[in-house]
Amino acid sequence: MRRTIWSVAVAVSAMTIGAVPAHAAPPMSETPAAVVASKVEPEVREQAAEGETVRVNVVTRTKADIPDAAQVGEVIQTLDQLRVVTLRVNEGDLADLAAQPGVTSVTEDRPEPASLAQSVPLIGGDKARSAGFTGAGSVVAVLDTGVATHHPFLAGRIAGEACFSVTDPDYEASSLCPGGEDDQQGTGSADADSGPCAELDCSHGTHVAGIAAGNGKDLAGAPAAGVAPGADILALQVFSRIDSEDFCGEGAAPCVLSFPSAQLSALEDVLAKKQSGMPLVAANMSLGSGQYAAACDNDLRKPAVDALLAAGVATVVSAGNSAYANAVSAPACISSAVAVGSTTKQDDLSYFSNRGPLLDVFAPGSGITSSVPGDGWASMSGTSMAAPHVTGAFAVLRQAFPTSGVAELTALLKGTGKAVTVSGVTTPRIQLDAATASATRPTSGENRWKLAADGTDTAGTNPFTAVGGAAFGASDAPYSLSGAATFNGSTGYLKSRTSAVKTTGDYTVSAWVRINSATSGMALCQGTSTHQAFYLGYDPTNKGWMYQTTTTDDDSTDWPTAEGGTGSGPVGTWAHLVATYSSSTGAMALYQNGTLQGKAVNRTPQYNSALPLTVGGCTNPSMGTDPYYTFPGKIADVRVYPYAMSSAQAGQASVTVPTGWTDGMPEDQWKLATAGTDTAGLNPLTVGGGAAWSTDRPAGTSLTGSVAFNGSTGLLKGKQAAVDAHRDYTVAAWMKINSAVEGTAVCQGTSEHQAFYLGYDPGNKGWMFQTTTTNGNDTDWVTAEGGTGSGPVGTWAHVVATYDADTGAMAVYQNGVLQGRATNATPQYDSGLPLTVGGCVNSASATTPYQAFPGNVADVHVYPRTLTATEVSALG
Repeated sequence: MRRTIWSVAVAVSAMTIGAVPAHAAPPMSETPAAVVASKVEPEVREQAAEGETVRVNVVTRTKADIPDAAQVGEVIQTLDQLRVVTLRVNEGDLADLAAQPGVTSVTEDRPEPASLAQSVPLIGGDKARSAGFTGAGSVVAVLDTGVATHHPFLAGRIAGEACFSVTDPDYEASSLCPGGEDDQQGTGSADADSGPCAELDCSHGTHVAGIAAGNGKDLAGAPAAGVAPGADILALQVFSRIDSEDFCGEGAAPCVLSFPSAQLSALEDVLAKKQSGMPLVAANMSLGSGQYAAACDNDLRKPAVDALLAAGVATVVSAGNSAYANAVSAPACISSAVAVGSTTKQDDLSYFSNRGPLLDVFAPGSGITSSVPGDGWASMSGTSMAAPHVTGAFAVLRQAFPTSGVAELTALLKGTGKAVTVSGVTTPRIQLDAATASATRPTSGENRWKLAADGTDTAGTNPFTAVGGAAFGASDAPYSLSGAATFNGSTGYLKSRTSAVKTTGDYTVSAWVRINSATSGMALCQGTSTHQAFYLGYDPTNKGWMYQTTTTDDDSTDWPTAEGGTGSGPVGTWAHLVATYSSSTGAMALYQNGTLQGKAVNRTPQYNSALPLTVGGCTNPSMGTDPYYTFPGKIADVRVYPYAMSSAQAGQASVTVPTGWTDGMPEDQWKLATAGTDTAGLNPLTVGGGAAWSTDRPAGTSLTGSVAFNGSTGLLKGKQAAVDAHRDYTVAAWMKINSAVEGTAVCQGTSEHQAFYLGYDPGNKGWMFQTTTTNGNDTDWVTAEGGTGSGPVGTWAHVVATYDADTGAMAVYQNGVLQGRATNATPQYDSGLPLTVGGCVNSASATTPYQAFPGNVADVHVYPRTLTATEVSALG
């Protein structure tokens, strides 16, 4: 069948993707002839008049009108929720459809092509990420040419797959679904690295997915990350193989093109998955064609876009690559979609980008490097590359503002964007760090949860969702807790939004648990697609609590286990469990009610694929709702810490929270002992150069001495970093300097600048607390310090520095008295260099300090929150 090749978008870089143009049908008039003329797309009438049958999408006024329309022609596809039916019709059928009052439009289901490491920092994505906003807990849908699901940039975060790919001999179209069907669900159905798509250029969807949510951590040659590296991806294949030059262009067959009917099926699939509980926040459609200067709200995709919007999912669409100055393509022209244009990395308009009054935002789209099938990387340009920047931004904003709707988040992106003016028209280019600036940063502690009355997370960092027979009750709670979650041992469990621990690093997990029958019930669990990263549960054979992990070469019998003795876990009795893991030694330990129960060693822990923490059972797929090893009993006060607690901390002190620590146990706390060792055991300090233990100590304290530094080679270096410079923290120490020089007592840095100094200012002759900004240079130091002469040489002083991440407020205290304040709203990114005492270093391997300290330092403490003035006064 010979077809006219309709105009398509300008090809940019490797490929350009488009969709069927949505032909706007004007409102129905009272004139019957006008009604008939307006309902049927002119091109459809012309083809039918030539004796051809035509594949059409028929939109009706209501779902109740679908059966009448479906009787007219050969039914190809119907949808569960949308009022659209796809038919094959002839000229007579068109007349019958036009005469039906319930039919509003008839358009050809015509396939057309789709619209095609520096961009993420440009929009502030790196700053938002370092502040803890990674899009974790959300899923973004990518309606495209499929996704290379095992690509290292994306692997482990595929929340689901589906394929909607048309086979139609009249269009020389064949399905790209692996099984050859037009509709396929499940693993492998949208994998661009396998099946029919592997024989064609299906790289576009993988590239788009990487921009939205790629994670390049530990990947050589990869971009650092996409916009939302913590988000999961729903991969939807909506393209077909076309072997006709009538559609592909002369000499271009075969090619991959998308039918609008396939897009509708995918949009409905997104809606169904959202309604079933998948935390979808945005659907990316990097496709489009046509030219629309006004909203095309009679586009057949509009009802689907509206339904997703009502469900809390933004539909993000590329504006098209035809360089229109006053128009965008469809479906970007739909008023309820988010239309995205492209800019260069210099914030100039990309030469190919459409723009105009329908454009919502700009994002970078020129020369964007991202993932492609075959575990590779490529640079592409197009509004297709701009749209996923916005899709990822929605995931980040959902994490930052979990209660805000799509309209609010869209307004936030527009209101905080950088103005880009073209021909007198200004449109915002998204600026993610500005959009997240007012968000409450993740609380002290990487992950810590406390179950509330409805099973949700009182800390707000990783909410639990109750599934099946799980409920919260105020009765029978341990300790002084207000209640506990109750599980029926069958369907009930709680699923968090994201993972809790990185199993290759240090961590501690604790909870109050009570099991009501001697079965293999798992109280806490986090897993991978093959095995669970860790269990904390009950061993019915031993009748005791156990802590299990898996190894990287694990098989079903290879479980390192730490557990209590026989009969140590009575059924029906509350127990407080603490499980600790040390990555440096592989040591596992389990404590019950403050007493060590057992130890084990796992030097090669199972890789954590970022599946969510579950309470009351385990699941293997991230969206699974059918738990196994379900827990018949109660669980309360679940907490996770990003370090391995010492035996002292995991002892009785873990059962009752220490007085004054309303935010939980301190993450990092050091106390210098003889020879500079660390009495807490969390971050041992190594002695280097001219540093030695001295009996010199501050008068009136219980300290036995201090560390003396020679002001040249002396240094104490910690095992790891002490503070995250983007979060709340407090640093405290006793210090005495013996000469008026610029010496730093406590320091933590990066390869260029120090995250913070706590030291002496010889010009002011006082103690100072300094930080750097993200755009800092050698002179850009934000400083809080005491007045002139406030720090006498040779005199002990207790100095405390506090930082509040929400406000950027810095404060320095001396002997419990506030000395000075400053503000740093954009602190220097902390690269994880170790804490040092007695000077600073720029590399983790350095042994010689600069700004070396000639004096004594004692009793260094670091806290993961901003201490109040009252708490500070009690420290010295």
